[in-house]
Amino acid sequence: MAYVLFHIGTYTRIKYYPTERGAKIGRAASNRNAGTYAYDILEETAFNAAFNKKTIVKSLMTGKEVEINEQDRGGCCDPSTERYWSM
Repeated sequence: MAYVLFHIGTYTRIKYYPTERGAKIGRAASNRNAGTYAYDILEETAFNAAFNKKTIVKSLMTGKEVEINEQDRGGCCDPSTERYWSM
């Protein structure tokens, strides 16, 4: 069972941890560095079910619809962006 450290405001995943103890230590360190309670942990499947759903985008080059994770939209893994095709 893996755990995900994520930012509370944006729900972006920061890091994966294989154990709950490691995730708790990582959360404490991240919150200490941020100066506020800005990070939390969830079990990986619960995080994916709640915040990382699939979405459909239109490919920039082919025009076909492609299914990607919602968190990858707008980034370098999104085929509807120029950044994806120029890397």
